[in-house]
Amino acid sequence: MKNTLKISIILAIFAVLAPFSVSYANSNSWCGSTSYTYTVGGILFYAQKACSPPLQPEPTPTPTPTQISQYAVYPTVNLYANINSVSPGQSATLFWNTSNASSCYASSGWSGSKNISGSETVYPYTAITYTLTCTSYSGQQSSDSETIYVNQYYPTPTPVQQGLGAACSISPDSPRIGNIVTFIAFESGGTAPYYYSWSGEVSGASKSVSRTFSTTGQKTASVKITDAYGRTSNGVCDVNVLAAAPAPTPSPTPTVGQVQGASTVCKTVNVPVTVCVDQNGKTIGTPTPTPTAPVTPTPTPTEVSKTGSNGKSFLASIFSISDETWARIKSLLKWYLAILAIILFVAIAYFIIKRATGKEVK
Repeated sequence: MKNTLKISIILAIFAVLAPFSVSYANSNSWCGSTSYTYTVGGILFYAQKACSPPLQPEPTPTPTPTQISQYAVYPTVNLYANINSVSPGQSATLFWNTSNASSCYASSGWSGSKNISGSETVYPYTAITYTLTCTSYSGQQSSDSETIYVNQYYPTPTPVQQGLGAACSISPDSPRIGNIVTFIAFESGGTAPYYYSWSGEVSGASKSVSRTFSTTGQKTASVKITDAYGRTSNGVCDVNVLAAAPAPTPSPTPTVGQVQGASTVCKTVNVPVTVCVDQNGKTIGTPTPTPTAPVTPTPTPTEVSKTGSNGKSFLASIFSISDETWARIKSLLKWYLAILAIILFVAIAYFIIKRATGKEVK
């Protein structure tokens, strides 16, 4: 503003001194001021607003992006399985998901590049640890692992397969018409359970079958045995059926006086004869008197109730005691009676002496 005023004053002075011409030009200079040219007395004068160029602000440098938040974050990896313990041959499924990851790869129990999320079926044969490692855009890595265990399996040993054999037996071995006959099957080897099928003279599907026969002669039965593996074997039984047993002979009704028993009974009676009687009460043989030496009868009275023939005691006759034995018994009885008499005599004498001396007998 001050510079413009100075120029105006100078132009006014020249206007007073001499004629002049003025040209005006507006310029779009950086100063933004007006330029003037003056002609005074043939002399060209140039005047311009004097101003200093404005200070230009220094340009602000464009910051280079550093993406600090992206490079500082590590990827997150989450690996897990649907089951942690399997049987041999059983499968398991691995699942995983990540964040801030650009790529993933598998190691340990599996291998290869993997998506940043997904699933995969594995078949572990023993305890295996699966590892998944993922990398972020800046190169940082993170890992996660999952272990799947395999149950120990001890298979039952397969039994040695043996051939199947079949046989049968009959009870009783010699039946008669009307008897119950039982046929029994026997198996050897093979593998249980067993299945039975009878044919011939009998039928059925059990281990044993029974029936009766109304005719005599040879009877044949067959049994087919099948084991758990479908193997079969056949057995055959033969039996001879006899005629029915004859009706038993009825025992005769015993009459009064008959001796009942299974054998012959012989008895020596008072007379010197021996009589034998069979189980039907019949006398066997003829009583034969036993010859004895003649004995002179002594007219000694005897009691019939106490003594039998030959002076024997009635008891001796009942128990069939011989004469010699009876004589010995009588001798012993005599000695026994004599001893008793002596003991009795001593006891009586003892009491008499005690009373005579005036002592009390205890």
